Amino acid sequence: QFVCLECRQYTADTDVIGNRLYGVPKTTWTVSTSYEQPVSPSVDVFGRVDYRHQGRQYVEYTNLAYSRRDDRVDVRIGAKTAGWTFEGFVTNLFNEQTLTGFFGTDPLGFVTPPSKSLIRVALPEKRRFGARASFEF
Repeated sequence: QFVCLECRQYTADTDVIGNRLYGVPKTTWTVSTSYEQPVSPSVDVFGRVDYRHQGRQYVEYTNLAYSRRDDRVDVRIGAKTAGWTFEGFVTNLFNEQTLTGFFGTDPLGFVTPPSKSLIRVALPEKRRFGARASFEF
């Protein structure tokens, strides 16, 4: 049993029994594939693709507002030699624009109107390109 005092700001009711927990998608899964191939006695090349799916999620306890689903693809390619790894990567390859980081009501909403119906979100993580070098010892 759960009594949601902040929910009164949206629905004039504190009962949220039967609603889904906000910020927790019903489905989340990842599929990855990788490949590594020696190209010389001391050098291996590799590649990896990750596909991440996150279903829609409610952004507050009343379940009135929700995000859309989020599908992301990340790619890495590189080479390994004598303890060194060099790789290039792209995160969010197709530049998915789903908003993230939802936060329901403002905790100060009880004290400081007019923020009574405020829902905050973080901006989407844009596509990023990069390179990385590391050494294992």
